[in-house]
Amino acid sequence: MLKSGEFDYVTNDDLVVNVDEDAGLDAFGWPRAISVRRDTLRLLADRGSALRQVLESSRHPEQVRTGNPTDRRALLFPDELARATGASVVAQARLHAVIVPRFDSGALSPELEQVHDRQEACELLRQFVEGNASRQEAWLDRYFTQTHDDELERQAAKLSERVPVFRLTQSMTCLRESAKLLHDLATEGL
Repeated sequence: MLKSGEFDYVTNDDLVVNVDEDAGLDAFGWPRAISVRRDTLRLLADRGSALRQVLESSRHPEQVRTGNPTDRRALLFPDELARATGASVVAQARLHAVIVPRFDSGALSPELEQVHDRQEACELLRQFVEGNASRQEAWLDRYFTQTHDDELERQAAKLSERVPVFRLTQSMTCLRESAKLLHDLATEGL
């Protein structure tokens, strides 16, 4: 999707959503390193050499320490991913939908379904809405007030009322098709 030229990069994995009563929903990202699986990178690399060049010259300390290996995963800084894909890195963006991914190794093609039942959408969101600032970056917790469960429930309900919630079922072999589904949803369906 980043290589399409129509989208910007906000964050990897974790997203902070500001639920304002009067304004729209804004999503904020963390400018941290991105861990990209090598099988995903191989799928992307055949679309041009820019990504390969970024991998070879990544300045992430772990990549430099290990000599930028070609196995397992790559660690890139957001600006490196932006350079490789031609996308911009932005600090925030308007939130139009929530897509909850689920991996199923047996899926031959991706399935994107909107969760129309508000209670089911709220429950699905509740599984992923967290009171901590970040699961991966616990050091951030001290800078944020932790949210209690009843407030998280209220926020999940409010979020499910304001934006559509989708469930995306996919396998690692159909990521390109998944990206196309999401691209079409973002450009035509919302």
